[in-house]
Amino acid sequence: IILPIRPDGNPDNAPLLLLDLEADLQQFFTSRLESHLDSLLGKTGEVLLADNEKTFLARPKHPMPDNRMPVSADIKKRSQAMLLALNGSEGTTAGNDYRDIPVLAAYRHIQLTPEVSWGMVVKQDQQEIFAPLQRQKKVYWGISLLGICLTLVFALLLASRLTKPLRTMVATASTIQEGDLTARADDTCGGEVATLARAFNSMLNKLQDWHAELDFRVRQRTEQLVATNQDLQTEIGERTKAEEALHEKTLLLEEEISERQKVQEALELAKRTAESANRAKSEFLANMSHEIRTPMNGIIGMSQLLAYSELDEEQKEFLAAITTSSNNLLNLINDILDLSKIEAEKLDLTLDSFSLRNCLTELLTTQKTVIFNKGLTCSINIPASVPDALLGDQLRIKQILLNLLGNAIKFTAQGSITISVSAVEHRGSSVLLDIAVQDTGIGIPEAAQELVFESFTQADGSTTRQFGGTGLGLTICRRLAELMGGSIRLESREGVGSTFCLRLPLPLASVCKDAERQNDETVLSWNGPPLKILLAEDNLVNIRYIESLMKKAGHRLVTVHNGKEALDRLKSDRFDLVLMDIQMPVMNGDTALQLIREREAESGAHLPVIALTAYALKGDKEKYLQMGFDGYLPKPFEIKTLPAEIYRVLGTNQSLA
Repeated sequence: IILPIRPDGNPDNAPLLLLDLEADLQQFFTSRLESHLDSLLGKTGEVLLADNEKTFLARPKHPMPDNRMPVSADIKKRSQAMLLALNGSEGTTAGNDYRDIPVLAAYRHIQLTPEVSWGMVVKQDQQEIFAPLQRQKKVYWGISLLGICLTLVFALLLASRLTKPLRTMVATASTIQEGDLTARADDTCGGEVATLARAFNSMLNKLQDWHAELDFRVRQRTEQLVATNQDLQTEIGERTKAEEALHEKTLLLEEEISERQKVQEALELAKRTAESANRAKSEFLANMSHEIRTPMNGIIGMSQLLAYSELDEEQKEFLAAITTSSNNLLNLINDILDLSKIEAEKLDLTLDSFSLRNCLTELLTTQKTVIFNKGLTCSINIPASVPDALLGDQLRIKQILLNLLGNAIKFTAQGSITISVSAVEHRGSSVLLDIAVQDTGIGIPEAAQELVFESFTQADGSTTRQFGGTGLGLTICRRLAELMGGSIRLESREGVGSTFCLRLPLPLASVCKDAERQNDETVLSWNGPPLKILLAEDNLVNIRYIESLMKKAGHRLVTVHNGKEALDRLKSDRFDLVLMDIQMPVMNGDTALQLIREREAESGAHLPVIALTAYALKGDKEKYLQMGFDGYLPKPFEIKTLPAEIYRVLGTNQSLA
């Protein structure tokens, strides 16, 4: 404290001297506090002060283990209470102090000036604080132990007095247990034990009476049991005989069960054999379809290309015979595959709108040449009341009617064929139609009319020799009709003619979709820049067919014979499109496509690839498109379908000329 001394105490006068007073606040506070708290702090208690620099302001009462005064670091590590006080907190805590000795501490924050603050801690060792409690605890335990001992002595004395009559009663009970029911307990001791003894003796009297009565009843029951035992012996003998008979029946039943198990195992074996045969049949049909369709593609394709060349009349006649034979063979293949699909329940029907009148007109148009050559007449009779716009699978309906019409033409040497339609019933938004194909042919004997609907069966053997056929057409027609919810019935008289009537329930449609027709003479025209196409094909006839087809369209075609050659060629050259066969030597087309797509994943480009394959069973198209092919064309394909598929895949604005 600095104090100026002025003459006369006048503040206007200059000071004569400056008085500088210094006081040790730490010593002042600690000495004052310790003097007031001396009776409370005991031997180990002390008061600590630290500034806001976390430094002790005076030497603590107890030295550190190394006899040095605690410093700022020791407060951080060893005095949690002081840290709380310096942080502005106030309260009590338990923990170790700077000596690592357990203490109880009270702490408080002291704000001297806005810039100066102290932390004050008053602490005392826990051992000194709890010493009186420990002494009281020892006194308490001594008094408790003495009380327990006195209680035990008193209990033993009381128990001895109470248990003496009870021990006498226990001895009496032991005598009774040995079988002497005449023994009695002493009831002269008085008190509640005497009452218990009298009750015990009364119980013994009743027990003796019950024993006598029980002995009488036991003798009586024994006599009854002897008689009952004799009856049981008789019944056991009868049951033994019944069990023997039951055992014999059980053996017979086990033999029957064994026989049934053998039959069941035989049925399971037959089922597995049938399933294996069915799988083998499916694999055979798939392989047969592939192996036959591949050369058929060359035959039909080359025949179509040959039709565009200049031919004399004899050559045209030969070409017509080749075309007819190849179409018949293709129809036979399709019939076998359709029958397989139907039997496996894997034939899907599509539902689309179509015109009934256009459908029948197109059907008749396809057979006009054959009808004219045989000198027959054919007419269509559709009343105006029959609706024209219908929903159904037009392709399968045409397939049924084409088969019925083809049979009528085949088995009619002269006369007429009539196709008539009638509406049997209107059912809300649908109609039940009868489509009848009537001819004046050879007719079918009544005994053979049901046989014609069975697979590989005709009316008689001479029919096959004279007219040909496999006997599958009507089988497929009936099953297709049943799949569409309809039926086929036959009315025929031998030598007069036959009428096949197709009955179908069909929903009504609001509009008709007429199929787009393309002129076969112009399908090879390409309205746009020529394409550079890579063909991967191992069949030489198919290569020649596609080369001629693409050349007529104005495209440039490069040919390789397997998937590996295609990959090598794609590395060194650029193409607009790839036509990829599936089954090839060295590397198949599907494997080559996978490697092409892996390359494109790195480059970001995309090359259109169309699958040209003889795999044409149900699900093959979806499988190859999902595999990554952009287009799919089953062999054999017509001359107009390849350009149309190329247009579709490339997605250009070009159109057929």
